[in-house]
Amino acid sequence: MNLNFNELVLDVKQERELWSKHPEFGCFWSDLNNPRGLQLTPTIEPGKVWLDFTVDKYHSGIMGIAHGGVAVTILDGMMA
Repeated sequence: MNLNFNELVLDVKQERELWSKHPEFGCFWSDLNNPRGLQLTPTIEPGKVWLDFTVDKYHSGIMGIAHGGVAVTILDGMMA
């Protein structure tokens, strides 16, 4: 097997622009127009930040338990 990574081109800017032109594009974390996104808006006060989120059927698996990626996505967004 010959893997030649010199031919691999990753243009992040181009990929981002393609997604932004997609008619259903929206930030998964915060866009209120993304029907399958988390639609999160944190509350910010001096010394603390928090948010409320209810797990719905799109973000849960068996028995309504949230997918693990939901918690990680929330943490990632709050840290940003």
